[in-house]
Amino acid sequence: MTFVTDLDDNATGGGNSAKPGHSYEVFGNWKSATAGYPRKTQRSLLNYKHQNVNFREMIISVSDTFIIIDAMEPHAAQGWPRENWPNPYDGHGKEGGDVVFADGHAEWIGKARWNYRYEMSEDEDKRVITPF
Repeated sequence: MTFVTDLDDNATGGGNSAKPGHSYEVFGNWKSATAGYPRKTQRSLLNYKHQNVNFREMIISVSDTFIIIDAMEPHAAQGWPRENWPNPYDGHGKEGGDVVFADGHAEWIGKARWNYRYEMSEDEDKRVITPF
């Protein structure tokens, strides 16, 4: 079996780094601790009800459910502790990020709409969802 280091983990150091890794993250589970971080499967995508306050009891469409996103890591040493938020150190920078959705389409989401779209998809309940 061949082990490909670049596919094992996210690259560190941003686009100018020679360190191995990929620049995307697979979002195969919802982020709801209340629901036990359920897997996103063909069946669950059609009937998962959000557990947390922002979208409680809503079933979000597959066209609004993240499956893959640009990797956006925390950079505590540079003063950036947040994960999965557009930042000046990863991918497309602080302007936004690319997302692949469960229905197969891909979309650019700018930072003004990022928290709203992330929470609508992920049911994490850790973000202010105002789009502004």
